[in-house]
Amino acid sequence: MSSMQIEIDWRGKLEMSFPVRRCSSVKLDHTGCVTHSFDIEIYAPFFSNTGTTSLERVNMAYNKLNGSVPILRDLENLTQVIFRDNEFDSVQAQSFSSNSLNVVDLSYQRHDGFTLFDHAFSSLPSGIKIVLIGNTISTIPSHAFDGLNNASLDLTDLSI
Repeated sequence: MSSMQIEIDWRGKLEMSFPVRRCSSVKLDHTGCVTHSFDIEIYAPFFSNTGTTSLERVNMAYNKLNGSVPILRDLENLTQVIFRDNEFDSVQAQSFSSNSLNVVDLSYQRHDGFTLFDHAFSSLPSGIKIVLIGNTISTIPSHAFDGLNNASLDLTDLSI
């Protein structure tokens, strides 16, 4: 089975909102290339008939995506989530769920008051690298990082 990646890098030309808990869909053509919008919650059962459970990398950096960071769950092969330099305003509880995830990059969100909810990054795998460089976060909840073990957290240039 070949690995799958979703890359969207239209350098500021992609504009989308991600309303909390609203399910839409990701449209892929026969080769696995993205043809339409993304989903606030991406679950493996949705992908089971499209062959995308092998998804390893999601890169939607350098766009104008806003709303809450998409919830990516039950994608067992997902290793990297890169949403740097967008306009997201928050990270919901347990937004990421993959035992193979090793990088979550949410750096440089162009939104004043980027919000982390309790358990936003809880229970991620050992050795995960979480990048929050250059964000303005009003408060870091006491349980935002519960359950992390041997994690790397980059808070360079963070405004609190």
